[in-house]
Formats: sequence, C-alpha cells, structure tokens
Amino acid sequence: MGEWQGYRLEDLLMFTPEVYFRLFERYNGMVWPGHLVAFSVAIWMFVGTRDSGPRQSRWIAGVLGAVWLFIAWAFFLRYYAEVFLAAPWFAAGFALQGLLLVVAGGSGRLRFAWRVDAVAGVGITLLLYSALGHPLVGIFAGRDWNGVELFLLAPDPTAIGTLGLLLMSSGRNHWVLAVVPLLWCLISGATSWVMGAYSGLGIPLAAVVALASMACRSLGPCR
Repeated sequence: MGEWQGYRLEDLLMFTPEVYFRLFERYNGMVWPGHLVAFSVAIWMFVGTRDSGPRQSRWIAGVLGAVWLFIAWAFFLRYYAEVFLAAPWFAAGFALQGLLLVVAGGSGRLRFAWRVDAVAGVGITLLLYSALGHPLVGIFAGRDWNGVELFLLAPDPTAIGTLGLLLMSSGRNHWVLAVVPLLWCLISGATSWVMGAYSGLGIPLAAVVALASMACRSLGPCR
C-alpha cells in the first residue's frame, strides 16, 4: 500500500507528449484519404439533423455507431495499444458504444432534429466544435496539421460530437448512450493534464457542459 501511495499520475503514463502526438500523425497517414470522407459525412450529419425523419435518423445513428467501432479497431487496437496497456479496454468501450448506437438507431429510438431550446443549442455548438473547433485548437497549440484530431476519425472530437448529437435527439436513451463518451472525455482530459497539454482541457469541459445540459433537460427547466 505504501508503494502505491508514492506513485503520481505522471508515473502511470507510458508515453511522452511527443510520442502521443506522433501517434496521430501515423494514424492520419494510415486513414488518408478518409479525412475527406469524414468531413463529407460530418456535413451530411449536420445538415441531416435539421429535420431528420425516422429513416434518416437510423442512418445517422448507424453511421455514428460504425465510426465508434472503426476507431476501436483502427486507433486503439492498431496504434494506441503500442504505447498504452489499457488501450484494449478503451477499444472495448468504444466498440460497446458503437453497438449501442447501432441498436438504438435501428430500433427507431433516436430522432435527430434541431429544436428551439437551450439544450439543442448546446448540442449544435458541441457538434460544430468537434468538427471545426477541436482541430483548430490543436493547430493553434502548435501541433502539425497532419497530426490534428478530426471528428469521425479520432476519439476526442468523435466523443464530443456524439454528445452534441445526443443533445439534439428526442430519444429516451440519452443517459445510456452518453456514458461512454462522457467517461472518455474525462479520461482524455486527465491524459492531457498529465502530459501538460492544456489545450486538451476543453475536452472534459465539453463533457461537463453536456452532462449539465442533459440533467437540465431531465429536470425540465431547460426549454
């Protein structure tokens, strides 16, 4: 017990910031030109959620679920596992989230649409941030353009964007579908803090905002 008390969070990190950021450069090189596809799909999701019917909502949820499954395999198992022993556990969480989204979408329990209320406004903001703001923050923080993290390809912006989409939906599974994205935002924020990459602290902030918005909607005053 005394030995564990002598450890700090920094001691549990198995890589340096340079290694971590280089990981995304290698990953982006592997998925290219998937960036163009991801950007096109992000635009489709943003436009499609303005007033999506049951069929289009199923497609959005299904594609989003497939993205979580892809990241579980392509990023966590193929790349992150090289530098962090817990990566397979993260992959399992992302795979679970992907399956939940596919099932929720296929059953018709999610309906995406822009509504005129504060919670939906937060959702739209988070979706826009995940697609545009998050990559720009990385660039402004000094990361190379080929190492930026993109929505629908990288874990952090995908988790944030998923929370945004859930806030824009009218389903009853928000809390269940939000657990994994919220947990990942906290884990990623802790990783950024330990690495001294404070530009990543917006990730847990987005989770806190999303959680507060969901709680507000559940309690009823946010309309």
